[in-house]
Amino acid sequence: MSLRRTLSMAFVLMISFSTALFAQPVITSLVPSTGPAAGGNSVAINGSGFTGATAVNFGTISAAFVFNSDNSITATAPPGTPGAINVSVTTGSGTSPSSAASRYVYQGDWFAYVTDQGDGSITAIDTTTNTPTSYSGIISLPNNIAITPDGKTAYITDGVDQIDVFDLATNTATTLIPLVSGSHPFAIAITPDGTTALVAYFAANYVTPIDIATNTAGAPIPLPISTTVPVCFDIAITPDGTTAYVTAFNDSLVIPLNLATSTAGAGISVPAPYGIAITPDGKTAYVASFGGGGTVVPITIATNTAGSPIGIGGPEPAGVSITPDGKTAYVISQIANNVTPIDIATNTARSPISVGITPLNMAVTPDSNDGYVTNNSDNTVTQIIVNTNTPGVTIPTGSGPVGIAISPDQAPIASFVATAMPGGFTTTFDASSSVSPVGTVTLYAWNFGDGQTFKTHSPVVTHTYQFGGQYIVTLTVTNSAGTSTTQVFTGHTVSNNGGPNATTAQLVDIGPTTPFFEGRAIKNKFLTQTDLTNKLTWDSNDPSIVGYLLYRNGVLLKTFTGNKEFEFIDHNRRKGETDVYTLIAFNAGGAQSQPVTIILTQKR
Repeated sequence: MSLRRTLSMAFVLMISFSTALFAQPVITSLVPSTGPAAGGNSVAINGSGFTGATAVNFGTISAAFVFNSDNSITATAPPGTPGAINVSVTTGSGTSPSSAASRYVYQGDWFAYVTDQGDGSITAIDTTTNTPTSYSGIISLPNNIAITPDGKTAYITDGVDQIDVFDLATNTATTLIPLVSGSHPFAIAITPDGTTALVAYFAANYVTPIDIATNTAGAPIPLPISTTVPVCFDIAITPDGTTAYVTAFNDSLVIPLNLATSTAGAGISVPAPYGIAITPDGKTAYVASFGGGGTVVPITIATNTAGSPIGIGGPEPAGVSITPDGKTAYVISQIANNVTPIDIATNTARSPISVGITPLNMAVTPDSNDGYVTNNSDNTVTQIIVNTNTPGVTIPTGSGPVGIAISPDQAPIASFVATAMPGGFTTTFDASSSVSPVGTVTLYAWNFGDGQTFKTHSPVVTHTYQFGGQYIVTLTVTNSAGTSTTQVFTGHTVSNNGGPNATTAQLVDIGPTTPFFEGRAIKNKFLTQTDLTNKLTWDSNDPSIVGYLLYRNGVLLKTFTGNKEFEFIDHNRRKGETDVYTLIAFNAGGAQSQPVTIILTQKR
């Protein structure tokens, strides 16, 4: 064998041996496990297998880090969007797996993102403080905007025949998706599952699906319209994600699209339809009828039939927005410079609300408390206070604001600790570690696993079990925006992205019931022989018990298996002797009951 080959084999063996020395990294805790969406805070990552770390990621975003030891890394959290992500450490041995211990929660506010068509900027408005921040010169000719359910990415129709992908953590445009030249994309909506953005056009008689995973345009879905310039002002999707509705302005049709088959159905006649939104229950679409003399038309989705037009406070209605609680639809009048609330339960219009000049679109916060209206001609956004239907503050934007979308509220994260109180049957459940990315956790719904449930606004509860045993305890939390395990969607952008993080379950082992235990000292005389015995009997009605431990004077005497009435005779005791017997029941999980003790004395 040549020296070169020998050295080569030794090198390979050394590499293999070196790799085998280090196990896959594992994260056991993050301190702290929450932080601001702006990032910049220090996070201690604890675990094992960190030697040779090459990367630390917060979700998909790379983080700066300092290696301390095989068990410790200090990272600087990068910017993120409110919600839960997984932190991972990568070494030559692999990447740490996802777990509850590696979960990190970004906390912050909802932002209203406004497309400013006149200067190609995006204005981000913090809806807690109503403070605007402008990101200038990002988009060529921005029209409308929709945000993915996870709140991380916005998709913007650009009048120069492309879609602009906008990263909401860094507020930067990341990708341009080219479309057909001369098509003039205008309307956009994102499916509730976050897989597809649907684009409708001013000058093209089809809808284009955009694959969000790859940011590529798919095969166009033809629209059954006759006009050369259809002017599709809006598109909205049903909450179940099965159907999209396109407003074909010049054809006076609202066209349903079957998204499973990518085919269009028969158009629904509405005079010059403009904006459209869909109730969260998926039953009704409300369409602004620009040519209907200042009306909004409700469409019954089950039958695709138009109902009686509802008059609003002005002509030329434009955008339609529906509150996430499903109570109110808001319809904008461009000419009257107002917004009319429609009571969805009764389909009646209320008094119009004055806003800025040439309002176009409106979006509502996930808690249904505030609406924001873009005023195209005076470069402002008007806040609407939903509870009173009155205008709030006026917020400056870039030039010519058009579209608006508010970042979706993300699911709260449920977490709890169970602590058995003395006696074993009453257990304290503490859910103080539950957290919401925006706002606070306000409702805790408990299922204790024994058929008993309880809802409370307090994170700490106690529960007493009738019997011992193993119980699956489930906690489901709801935050101050009403977000829990389910989504709320009104056609364009998910409002409340509820999901599985809002619920958690633990197996809680409750010690068995203390058994009934009794005994007596017995003196049996047989001719010349005397047998001094202690007779012990016990029983329990606790079905979780699988056995008993019997002690005499602190020493285990015998283990009994089963759950029935038992009897034990302890022979050959002595006169004057006192014996202390202790009985403990145990269940299948090994949890034990409180001990019960009896004392027996053999009298002379």
